[in-house]
Amino acid sequence: NYHSGPEHEVVRTAGGDNIVRFNARKAVPIVFYSNGLVMNDGFFRPYHWPAGQAVVQDLVDGYFPYELKDKHPDGVPLEGIDK
Repeated sequence: NYHSGPEHEVVRTAGGDNIVRFNARKAVPIVFYSNGLVMNDGFFRPYHWPAGQAVVQDLVDGYFPYELKDKHPDGVPLEGIDK
């Protein structure tokens, strides 16, 4: 996922001991069904609902889904799953 930044993030330990480790960034799953989607194990959003349309429109336009911006301000990998 090019726009989410690197696949790993730097995590500094508490206590100022200058130990740094790399954690793999967990992807946010987006499950696509014929009549709607589920993002990040949340609620089902039919495509005709504004919440479903907003996610799809952001993705079609090449943008990161807006509703994820507060929880993941630096981006996060997305995993699209077709069901």
